Amino acid sequence: MPKPVYIICSGSGSEDKTTGLISLFQVIEKLRFSSVVPLDLSIVSPLMEMRVTAIWMRCPEDEGQEFEFETRVLLPPEDTIIKLGEQGKFSFAQHHHRLVAIMRGFPPFRGSGIMRFQSRLRRAGTEEWLFLQEYPVIVEQEIAAVAPTVNPASAN
Repeated sequence: MPKPVYIICSGSGSEDKTTGLISLFQVIEKLRFSSVVPLDLSIVSPLMEMRVTAIWMRCPEDEGQEFEFETRVLLPPEDTIIKLGEQGKFSFAQHHHRLVAIMRGFPPFRGSGIMRFQSRLRRAGTEEWLFLQEYPVIVEQEIAAVAPTVNPASAN
């Protein structure tokens, strides 16, 4: 039965080609977004990238076993599910197995709450997800009131 080692969300990361060790940068613990009223204004927001890294550890009984994996995010406040990347399969080639999924763009938040990144495993060919690890990110919504624009030509 694989053991969860850790799961973390960061802005970026890198892998040392010689040692295979990873470094994660800009660890994300909290996100704040603004809703602008009125909603009919065009607002450009920068693209955001979040990297979800999950590490699983092989146990003796996992030798030769194939596992299916899935990385997903549950968005507040209704726990709307977004799958990150495709589901896939792997067998442990080493003692640890690293799964990395990238989320590009700004998630479609509908309110404040806890955004939860999940890494799930199951034995290949089975239906039930047996192994789960989760990383929570606090999401805060700010309402930014925008004064209506006045056409200078019609102000006279």
